Amino acid sequence: MPLGNYLKQVNKPVAAQVKEFAPTEKSRRLGTVGVKLGMTTLWDDWGHMVPVTVIELDRVQVVQIKEPQNDDGFYHVQLGCGQKNLKRLRKPEIGHFMKAGVPPKKHLAEFKVTKDCLLPIGYMISSRHYTPGMLVDVIGKTVGHGFSGTIKQYRFRRQPATHGNSTTTRVLGSTGCRQDPGRVFKMKKMYGRMGQDITIQ
Repeated sequence: MPLGNYLKQVNKPVAAQVKEFAPTEKSRRLGTVGVKLGMTTLWDDWGHMVPVTVIELDRVQVVQIKEPQNDDGFYHVQLGCGQKNLKRLRKPEIGHFMKAGVPPKKHLAEFKVTKDCLLPIGYMISSRHYTPGMLVDVIGKTVGHGFSGTIKQYRFRRQPATHGNSTTTRVLGSTGCRQDPGRVFKMKKMYGRMGQDITIQ
């Protein structure tokens, strides 16, 4: 497909017919890719305040479907979220999106699904993919703070700034004993990289 024709049709909605889904015990549905916008609160019917996380499903579309590579029988479905400028893409990436006929996506992710849960390429996933009361597993990365000290990471108290201690007020104190055991125990709260970890909730 020429690049000019691709640019004309990428922003058009994709019409795809989806068969009625009858889940079974072995069915494994497709997840989604979202962007966290922030936090807010909601009140239930009993007046209890419930903290909620607002996640935006920004033009989530099916980009690729991969056949089972081993004997587990699972298909791999690749989803794309957001939109990216063509100038920031490499040629193989442009060809990948041109083959699927979808706009260039900013984020890509793959999910394992069963054959009865496959969706056609170009299908747009919205919030109606879920139903109220459904339990989901959320995987995301925490905010990265770089190299941080113990006061920022673990809320340690500062050392006194008087009586000869003038340059080590924010420095970690004792990390263990002397000759016995002669080492620092594992999992000791010390300074280091903070954040940028994958969390599952």
